[in-house]
Amino acid sequence: MTDRLPTEPTDAARRGFLAGGNQAVDIDGMITLFRLFGDSWIFRDSLQAWMEGDLLLAELRQVAAQLPRAPLAAHERIREINQRLLAQEMRFIGSVNAAAHLTERILQIALLAATVLMAALYAWFAHRSLQRRERDAQAVQLARERWELAVAASELGRFDLDVEQDRYTLDARAAELNGLPAQPINLARQDLRACAHPDDREATARQLDEAIQHGQIVVLRYRVVRPDGGMRHIQSTGRVARHGAHGGLHLMGVLRDVTEEVAQAQAATQRDAAERVAAAQRVFLSRLSHELRTPLNAILGFAQLLDMDRSSAMTEPQHQQVRWILNAGRQLLSLVEDVLDLSKVEAGEVSMSPRVLTLQQVLHDCLPLVETVRQARGVQLVDALPAEPLSVWADPQRLQQVLINLLSNGCKYNRPGGQLRVAARAEGAAIAVDVCD
Repeated sequence: MTDRLPTEPTDAARRGFLAGGNQAVDIDGMITLFRLFGDSWIFRDSLQAWMEGDLLLAELRQVAAQLPRAPLAAHERIREINQRLLAQEMRFIGSVNAAAHLTERILQIALLAATVLMAALYAWFAHRSLQRRERDAQAVQLARERWELAVAASELGRFDLDVEQDRYTLDARAAELNGLPAQPINLARQDLRACAHPDDREATARQLDEAIQHGQIVVLRYRVVRPDGGMRHIQSTGRVARHGAHGGLHLMGVLRDVTEEVAQAQAATQRDAAERVAAAQRVFLSRLSHELRTPLNAILGFAQLLDMDRSSAMTEPQHQQVRWILNAGRQLLSLVEDVLDLSKVEAGEVSMSPRVLTLQQVLHDCLPLVETVRQARGVQLVDALPAEPLSVWADPQRLQQVLINLLSNGCKYNRPGGQLRVAARAEGAAIAVDVCD
């Protein structure tokens, strides 16, 4: 490779600077400054000196041309021009040096200003970064406080399982839920496992190991036997995460007491089972009552025909036996009707048709239906109803069933030859009926 050949003006300027006593190391910088700022006011005097020097050089060439004709006058003129040229050269060099120093100061000032500006920008960015970091720290602190408030309001306990160390870190609530003293604690996994019910330890350990292995969210329930002997149901919800870029695995989560939820779920299951059993019983009783009524109606029909047939050779004792069959059949049919009504009551299907009734008339209609039982026990029936009619608002069939049951029980469970007294009285807007044996 060859070195770059300098241009003629540059070489001339360099020779001029060297001839003027300038340092060689400063010349290139001076030339560069002149090229950059030659048209500015900084080098105005330098350019003026340069142009006057050019004029003197032109004049010197003209005088040199006259040297052969007038040597003495030409030499004198050449010395004068040379002195003037030397003065312009010194003027030029001094002006360039002054311009270079001024430019250097300007550059220093500019550099200082740039440094100050950069320092101010850095300080501003640093201040903004500190403000942003402070806001982020405040946001994190606020989120932590909100989380802690939510945890406290929900009565949740927090836990952190260090998978590599196989140790739990529990807060006070989590320790209390596991039957431990209500204070933060760090303990081995096997020690916390011992707090669970023996029947739940293997299942919970297996589910926990699978969640850690696959990095899944784990939700498991186990029972804890508390120091007072009570048993609580605890639900654990956690997720596997890694602390930092090179940190170890941790299973972090919350604990909560779900004893009430489990009790409600069990109660709901038992209630549903009881309702299904009751529904099945109602269906069974309804079918049974319908199935029993068919043969009972046939028996009662044939017994009524036998009792009505007076032309046959049946004796009076035989007719009495037929009447006993009729009475027993009617009682059995009444029981069947009661069973059917009971199934309807449980199913909410009982129809009621209330209307205004006279209590004395309903009671008198019931007396023949219990006459057989009354005679069998030898019970004396005492009618203590008031003479004035007592009006009631009721369903005639249901009211009659109630009175027949009361009168029948009063006769069945009375002493032989005892007394059954029936009375009624007004109590405000209601009527009270007394059946006393």
